[in-house]
Amino acid sequence: GGFKVTYQDQIIYNTWLAREAHARDLSIGLKNDLDQVPDLVSHFDWAINEQCFVYNECDTLQPFIKANKAVFNCEYATHRNCLKAVQSKMSSIQATLALDGKNMKMCNAQGQLVPF
Repeated sequence: GGFKVTYQDQIIYNTWLAREAHARDLSIGLKNDLDQVPDLVSHFDWAINEQCFVYNECDTLQPFIKANKAVFNCEYATHRNCLKAVQSKMSSIQATLALDGKNMKMCNAQGQLVPF
């Protein structure tokens, strides 16, 4: 169902969103649109991604980190990659898939998974 959205359609829409947010002095983040990171990193202030370690996608977020922009990551399975997250300069948490705030943990600066 629905209609076809091309790569370029998505770029146009995302850059419009970023421009509108910035016109209102708002920060805007890119969520999960990994294929378009190279084209959008200059328009967005930060990025948020779900399960980049599970899907081996974290490297695609490096353009944000290289641009000194924050990258936030959430893993739903048992997080075993805190050291990698810290070494990649990524902020990472472990949460339940329900995002109910139960058993939430974060990766500390030493690369250890600790409760909030």
